[in-house]
Amino acid sequence: MTTLILFLLYGLVIIAIDGFAVWKPRVWVEWTERQFIYWRERVVAGVLCQPVGHNTKTPDSMYNSGRDIWAPALRARRTDVTMETCEAYLHNLYRVEPDFVYSVSRDFVRSCQTPMLVMPDDTPSHSYEAAMEVVELAPKAEVTVYPWKEQKDVLAKTINQVRDFLLAHQPAKTAH
Repeated sequence: MTTLILFLLYGLVIIAIDGFAVWKPRVWVEWTERQFIYWRERVVAGVLCQPVGHNTKTPDSMYNSGRDIWAPALRARRTDVTMETCEAYLHNLYRVEPDFVYSVSRDFVRSCQTPMLVMPDDTPSHSYEAAMEVVELAPKAEVTVYPWKEQKDVLAKTINQVRDFLLAHQPAKTAH
C-alpha cells in the first residue's frame, strides 16, 4: 500500500510517497498534470533526490524491475490486472521515449522556473547522465556533490546543503 506523507518544514510542504522510489519519477508529473496546476504554482522549490532517468548502460533496468517486481506485487493485490496490461504500461513509460527522465520532455525542464536541487546517483535506475542533464537544462537548478551518500562527512555536508536550499526558498510570510 502506498503511503502519502506530508511534512511541514519551515513553511514548506515536502511530499514523500513510499520514500524516494515512487516520488522521484512522479515529481515531474506532479509539476505538470492539470489537476496539480494549483500546487505547481505554489511549490517554491524541489529536491530531486536520485532522479530516475534513462541509463544508456542499462536501458531496460526500469522496465525489467517493473516487470519482475512491481507487476507481480500489483497483480497479487489486483486480480483484474493482467500481465499484458502491466507490460503495456511499462512499455509506454520506459520504452516509448527512453532517452531522458521518464515523465516530461526536455522542453518542460527548460521551462521549469521552480528552483530545484538535484542529488545525482549512478545506478541502473538512477542515471547520472539524466540527472546532470536536468541540471544543465533547468534554469534554476543546483546540484550536490556526487557521490554524496557513501562517506559520512560528505553525507553530512549534503544534508546541510539540502537544509540550506530549503531554507533559502521558504515561501514569503503573508499577513493575516
